[in-house]
Amino acid sequence: MSGSAVTTGMMALRTHIGRRTRRVVLSGLMTAGLLSALMVGAPAAHADQYVGTSFTSYLLKGEYILSPNRLYKFIMQSDGNLVLYRRYNTDILAPWYACWGSNTVGTGVYAEYWKESSNVAYLKVGSTVLYGAYIGSFYSTNVNVTDAGWVYVAWSAKVHC
Repeated sequence: MSGSAVTTGMMALRTHIGRRTRRVVLSGLMTAGLLSALMVGAPAAHADQYVGTSFTSYLLKGEYILSPNRLYKFIMQSDGNLVLYRRYNTDILAPWYACWGSNTVGTGVYAEYWKESSNVAYLKVGSTVLYGAYIGSFYSTNVNVTDAGWVYVAWSAKVHC
């Protein structure tokens, strides 16, 4: 909707509605314009899904975890690549920059944190094992991202921006 169309529409509304209602209508039009501008180039299928600050089993395509300070994002992309992103401030519109990738495009539909009975845990995508870590007898471990940008598999730092 162009600026002149909004102005023309508001001129016509002046004679029919009061000042308060006119402000609400104008505010709604501006919000709709802003949302339209933000959605340009967005994936049509679905938005990525935040699942917390860690995961203990699977990270499906489009799912991600964030560091507690929200500056690092570890995401299983729809192309099968597991990627660590960084941004430089917590503004919701701040851009993300890729700083590490698993190079597993096309090999899997999810990242898996898998614990073996031999006291070892693995982070893998499809059948590709990315990292292993000794966990001892502690099975309540996970994959997480720290505020400093380290991805931990169990208690071992494996990936960093």
